[in-house]
Amino acid sequence: MRMWTATRNNVFMVTHDVEEAILLADKIALMTSGPSAELAEVIKINFPRPRVREENLDLPEFTRIK
Repeated sequence: MRMWTATRNNVFMVTHDVEEAILLADKIALMTSGPSAELAEVIKINFPRPRVREENLDLPEFTRIK
């Protein structure tokens, strides 16, 4: 059973790895740079789960988001 299905809890994660974000997230919040960073854009990820890196790398949508 998936964690979210069991707990219905949201998880907030910070990463600088774009591929990791695409593979793990349902939404990615992009921030502007600098000490006064602000929310720049939110990207919804619609890939089905479970997500396997090797199966998603060649998808046009994966490349577009990345």
